[in-house]
Amino acid sequence: MKPLEQEEKVRKILERKFKTRLIKRKLSIGVRSDNSPIFHEFDIVSVNKDFEFDRKLVGEVKSDKFGSENGYRTTRFCRMVTACMYLQKIKAKRRLLVLTDKEFFNRFRKDVDGVIKDIDIVHISVISGKSNLKIANVPKINKEISRRDIMRKQNWLVEDNLVALYIAVHKYRDLRYGLKEIRSIIPHKGFSMRIQQFVAIHTCEKGLKLDLKSPSNKGSGLVSGLKSPLLKELYKIFKDFEQKRFAKFINLVLDVKSKVKFSD
Repeated sequence: MKPLEQEEKVRKILERKFKTRLIKRKLSIGVRSDNSPIFHEFDIVSVNKDFEFDRKLVGEVKSDKFGSENGYRTTRFCRMVTACMYLQKIKAKRRLLVLTDKEFFNRFRKDVDGVIKDIDIVHISVISGKSNLKIANVPKINKEISRRDIMRKQNWLVEDNLVALYIAVHKYRDLRYGLKEIRSIIPHKGFSMRIQQFVAIHTCEKGLKLDLKSPSNKGSGLVSGLKSPLLKELYKIFKDFEQKRFAKFINLVLDVKSKVKFSD
């Protein structure tokens, strides 16, 4: 079954589950520096009787197969993370990343467990129509919040951590952005500390001794980073990621995030 046929089959399955009309549609995910909107076409968009987006459901359908370990790490994993990044730009009661290949679903869900939040990563078989999707406990729509509120309240997104990880391992090699620009794009107060946490993990993984008693390394933030299963797992996944491909992905992440305009 071709990818577009799988998309259509998934939409039909979800229409029956949610009892709502689902279509493929372009939605705005941000605004460029010249104030022109940035659009992305989503595979699953719920609409009302007037075919207007009702913000009940938005999603992407991916039919990627696991294939080789190298292909998964260097290409397909990044494609899924990018899809999640786009989904996080849309306000909706529920966001779905639907994976039709069971092996790929099992691996990706394991790799991003605890990293990607507010997105339901589900498997739907286009052959049997079976899925692991539950309809209960649908969260409320997030209210409009300002960029300052986001800096203060929002959880770390997976792409924010990956930017910090890249800088920790490769510094600014092949990046189109410097630290000052990146900190304005990723307005987390602890971004510099997150970089240092990944540096500490990288240092320890290379078998080098880290002196936590020295003035430069002292502090609970660095220690908590070394103990964090989440940061260590991210490092494990990406430590052998080819540098130029990694840089290309990080530049894409920063390009998209830099063009998103938040309402105050």
